[in-house]
Amino acid sequence: MRLRARTAPATTALAIMTLAFTALANAALPGVGPPGAEAATATCFGRAATIVGTGASETIRGTNGPDVIVGGGGSDTIDGRGGDDRICDPSGRNDVNSLHGGGGADHLRGAMELVGGPGDDVLIVAGTAGSTIYVAGGRGDDRLRAPVLKAIFVPGPGRDLVVGNDAPNDEVSYQTSGYAVRVDLARGVGLGQGRDSLKRVNWVTGSRYGDILLGDAADNGLSGLGGGDTLKGRRGDDFLTGGP
Repeated sequence: MRLRARTAPATTALAIMTLAFTALANAALPGVGPPGAEAATATCFGRAATIVGTGASETIRGTNGPDVIVGGGGSDTIDGRGGDDRICDPSGRNDVNSLHGGGGADHLRGAMELVGGPGDDVLIVAGTAGSTIYVAGGRGDDRLRAPVLKAIFVPGPGRDLVVGNDAPNDEVSYQTSGYAVRVDLARGVGLGQGRDSLKRVNWVTGSRYGDILLGDAADNGLSGLGGGDTLKGRRGDDFLTGGP
C-alpha cells in the first residue's frame, strides 16, 4: 500500500494581504497609544485629566461642565468655569499659578492663588515654591488646607474648615467679611459670617467692624483693622495691632 502526503492548499494573495493588514493594525507604533492615552497619564484628585497643559506659561479655561484640568510647567492661570471641576497645578521653582474653580463644587490643589466659588469647595496648597499662598473659599461650606508652605486663608460665608501646618504664621483673614467676627484660636472657632473651624493657625486679621480676637498658648498675631476691637493674646509672645 502506497501513502501519499496531502499538500496544503496554496495561500492566496488575498489571504496574505488580510494577514498583513491585521498584523499592522494590532501593532503598537513607537510613541503612539490609543486615543486619550497621553491625557490619561495625568490625574487630579484620583481622576483622569480631560485637559492637560503644556510646559509653557498659559491660560486654560474649562468648559461649562465638569472638567479635570492638570497644568504643566510655567506660570499658569486656570479657570474651571462651570461644573464640579478638579484642577491641579502645584507650584515649582519658577511657577506662579492662579487657580479658580468657578461655579460648582470644585477641588483645587496647587499654588500661588487658590480661589473657590459659590459651591462647597476643597482647596489644598501644594508645591515647593511660594512665599505666601492666597486661599479664598468664597461662599459655601469649604475645606481650606495648607499642609505645606505659608497660607493666608480667606473663608467666606458658610461653615468652613481651615487647617494650616506646623510652620508658624499661617493666617486666617476676615478682612472681606460684611459682619463683625469673633475668633478664638484656643477654641479653634471663628464666628460672624458662619461658624468656621480653625486648626494650626497663628495669625488673625479681623474685619472693618468691632471684632473680638483671642489668641492661644502659641505666639500669635492679632490685627483688628477698623472698628472698636477687643484683642487678647493670652500666653506666648504676641503681636497685637488695632485699627487706624
